[in-house]
Amino acid sequence: MAPGIARGRVCFLQPAFSSQAGSAQCLVSESERLTEALSWLIERLQRLAADVTVQLGAEAGEIFWAQQMILEDPALREALLDHVECKALPAEQAVAREFERCRRKLARSPWASLRERAADFGELERALLDRLRHRTPRLRCSDRANCTMGGCPLHHDHILVAEELTPALAVEADPQTVGFLVERSARNSHAAILARALNLPTVSGIKGLFDAVPLEAECVIDGGTGELIVHPCPATVHAYELLRASSTLCVQMTEPVPALQVMATIDRPINVREAVAAGADGIGLTRTEMVALAKGGLPGEVEQEAQYREIVEAMSGKPAYVRLWDLGCDKAPVAISLGLDTSLHGCRGARYLLRQPELLRTQARALARASQAHPIHVVYPMVSDPQQYTALRSLFQHAIADLPEARLYHGIMFEIPSACLQARELFDIIDFGCIGTNDLIQYLFAIDRADETADFERLFDSPVLWRLIAGLVRAAEAVGKPLSICGELAGEPRYTQRILDAGIKALSATPRRIAGVRRAAGGIAPSNLV
Repeated sequence: MAPGIARGRVCFLQPAFSSQAGSAQCLVSESERLTEALSWLIERLQRLAADVTVQLGAEAGEIFWAQQMILEDPALREALLDHVECKALPAEQAVAREFERCRRKLARSPWASLRERAADFGELERALLDRLRHRTPRLRCSDRANCTMGGCPLHHDHILVAEELTPALAVEADPQTVGFLVERSARNSHAAILARALNLPTVSGIKGLFDAVPLEAECVIDGGTGELIVHPCPATVHAYELLRASSTLCVQMTEPVPALQVMATIDRPINVREAVAAGADGIGLTRTEMVALAKGGLPGEVEQEAQYREIVEAMSGKPAYVRLWDLGCDKAPVAISLGLDTSLHGCRGARYLLRQPELLRTQARALARASQAHPIHVVYPMVSDPQQYTALRSLFQHAIADLPEARLYHGIMFEIPSACLQARELFDIIDFGCIGTNDLIQYLFAIDRADETADFERLFDSPVLWRLIAGLVRAAEAVGKPLSICGELAGEPRYTQRILDAGIKALSATPRRIAGVRRAAGGIAPSNLV
C-alpha cells in the first residue's frame, strides 16, 4: 500500500477514556456540546491542512480542507441539530446516526472510489465522538502503557499498529514512527497517498491484527510485497537491511541505460521532485485525476496550466506524458462532488469526457498553454475504438482553436481489449501508444484489482497477456510509432527483460522503482535476498 521496508517494535494505537465527564456536562445543552465538538474538529482540520500544505504541498493539504468542507456543510449540520433539538437525542447518538446514514449511502455505491470516500465520514465520526466522550487515543507497548500521541518517551523506532490508517494518523504520528501495520486501508485512499508521500512503509489487510502480533514484538514490514515478519531472526534482519539500503525505500539516482527509456509515473506535480532525484528519462504518465481526488474537485484552467508547466519545466526538455481526466466509474467521487451525471455504470475515461466536454475543454486549454514551454504528450484514457478517439480529439482541437499553436502529441492508453484488437487502425491516427497494464489485466480477465483477496499479480505471467502485448508491439512497429508500457507490471524488475524481449523500449514506473528496473535492464539481476 505504501512501499518500502521498516523495522521496529510494535506500538498499538487504542482508545482510552479519560476521567473527565460528570455533572458539569449536564449543565450544557446537547446542541451546545455538538456545536463545540464541530468547531473544535474544524479548527483541528484547519491546522492539519496548513501544516501538511507546508510539508507536502497544496494537494496533500486539500485532503483536510475537503474534510473540513464536509463538516461545514449546512445540510449536515442541520440534520445533526435536528436529531438533538427535535428528536431529543444525545449528541453522541445524533453523530452516530447521521454519519452512519451517510456512510451507508456511500458504501452502496458501485464505484470503489466513492465507497472509499466513506472513510472520511468514519474518521470524522470517530473524532467527534472522542471529543464528546472526552477520550483520547493512547499508545501502548511492552514497556509503557497509555503514552500520548506525538512522541515516544522511550525513543524506540516503532511500527504503529492500528485498525485503520487515516489521513490524520499518517501526519500526526510521532517522529519515531517508521511504518504502519493496519487491518484496513485502501491502496489509493487519502491516507495511503499521505503515507507514500511521507515515505512511511505500510502493510494492510491483515485480519485479527491485534491478536496476531504480540505486545512486545519486533517486526519487519515490507510495504511493497505486503509481508510482515514477527520476531525476525538475525539473518533475516540483515537481509532486509541490505534490501532497504537499495532502491526499495529511497529514491536512488541511477544512470540511464541504452536498452530502455525508464520514465516516471507521478500522481501530482509535487512528485516530479522524486522523478528528478531518480534521474528519470522523463515523465511517462501523469495521473491528473489524483490531484482532483485529493482536492475534492477539479482545478480550473489557470491552476492546471501552472501544474503542467511545473512538470515540463522540471523535466527540462525530457518527454512529459499527461493523461486526460480518467474520471467516472470507479473514480466517480470528483464528478459527484461537482454535481455531474455518473448514472451510467462503466462510463469512464474517454466515454465520460465525451459526455462532459466542458471538463475536456478546460484541461485541453491548460495543456495547450503549458506546452508553449516544452512539448507535452497528451494521453487519452480508456479509449475503446478509433471512432471514440477521433471524436475526442476533435473536441480537443476545437477547444484550443483560438490559442497560439500548441506543441502537443496525441496518443492513447491501450487498456481496453477492444482497443488492442483494433491497434493497427488506431496507430494510423495516433502519435504514440502506452500499454496500461493495470486496467488491461483487470478488463482482460474480469478481475477487480482493488480486491485484496484476488491474486492480481499472478496474471502478470499469463501467456494471453503477453500475446496481446506482442500484438501491440507489431502494430506500433508497422507504422513506426512509439509504444511504452506502464502500471505495476512495468515497475517490477523481474519483468524488465521480458518487456525488452517483447520489443518495448520505453516504460514508466514510480520513481522509487526506476533504479531496480534500470539494473535489470543492464543485466544485473533483481535482489533475491528475501
